[in-house]
Amino acid sequence: MRISAIDGLRGFFLAMMTMAHLSRDGHTLVGTLNHHRLGWVEDAQGFVFLSGLVIGIVYGKRLIRQSRAAMLQGLITRTRTIYIYHALLMAAITLGVLLFYTRPSDLDPGWSEAPLLFSAFGFLLISAPRYLDILPMYAIFVALTPIVLIQLQKGRYALIMTTSVALWALAQTGLPTHLLQAIGEATGLDARNIHLGLYFNRFAWQILYVGGLVAGMLLAQERLSPDFLHHDDARTIFFICLALSATFAITAIRLRYFNALPQTGFFGELSYNRNHFSALRLLNFLADLYVVSWLLIAGRTDRNPFLQAAARALHALASFRPLVFIGQHSLQVFAFHVLLAYAAIFFSLSEAPRLLREIMVLVSPACLLLPAYLHARHRDKGRRLRISGA
Repeated sequence: MRISAIDGLRGFFLAMMTMAHLSRDGHTLVGTLNHHRLGWVEDAQGFVFLSGLVIGIVYGKRLIRQSRAAMLQGLITRTRTIYIYHALLMAAITLGVLLFYTRPSDLDPGWSEAPLLFSAFGFLLISAPRYLDILPMYAIFVALTPIVLIQLQKGRYALIMTTSVALWALAQTGLPTHLLQAIGEATGLDARNIHLGLYFNRFAWQILYVGGLVAGMLLAQERLSPDFLHHDDARTIFFICLALSATFAITAIRLRYFNALPQTGFFGELSYNRNHFSALRLLNFLADLYVVSWLLIAGRTDRNPFLQAAARALHALASFRPLVFIGQHSLQVFAFHVLLAYAAIFFSLSEAPRLLREIMVLVSPACLLLPAYLHARHRDKGRRLRISGA
């Protein structure tokens, strides 16, 4: 049984991600008016966490109710599907680069002057071009998920979380990045401007996926009930997290609009290090996660009318049927959004009239219904054929 609010939030993240990516190359105002500027929590973080949560619930139940073999087979199939989408995107983007650019580095310095070699590293999940960082990271996370779920089934939650935090801390030191740079220098890849590694450091970003995986497994084992959010202590924690989120929002506004805080040095490293998912970003995410969870689960029955109104608005957003539909087909929609973003680059969206660019970015989330519809139709057709064959 699917939880529609999770699908709705995933759909919202995909819609905002699409607008932000199109705006980056289309230079529009409407694409920048999003929650990214109110702190250091972005759509990619929520998308990775919710993906881990869903995987934990679905395949955790399969492990508990069926067998390890059933869980493993399902995750192998899922990993293969993710990789196929990634490989098809790599092939399409590489073809577009070769067709539209005599010097691929004019598109992105990361392409260097050896696009086929760079693409080879992309197929191997070692590197990836712009907008295509999540899928290779996600494929590796899903491939390693059986190990984690088996340990969680044995009750080794402390081991998994300690390991995850340790890997995140390792990423903060920069050692994995420095190691990749050393390999690039030793092999001559850096000289050809080919950089190893993904923009999203997998050692750091795994903490989001593992956190979702742990929560999903606890729900699958019925060891975690959202009912605790109705208690008074949970309400107190909500106000603490709300204050933290507000502080992050005010800080971000001062920094991004008034340049009132340092953007370099210690503070800048803590806040701006997006690829290493820095400490401030993690704390901001945890605060926002609790605020959203409390509002969705306990907010509508709270005694405060303002909190009730906020909770109803958030619930309406998470249950908005188009967003839920998009979230139910998140892999296909994500792949389509990458194609949209590169189409905007290849066909020079930035050169279109300003009003047209604003309109195109504004309506772009509606385009995400197309891949969701096509995948739903294909899936339903496959089910009918299996039933008729049986």
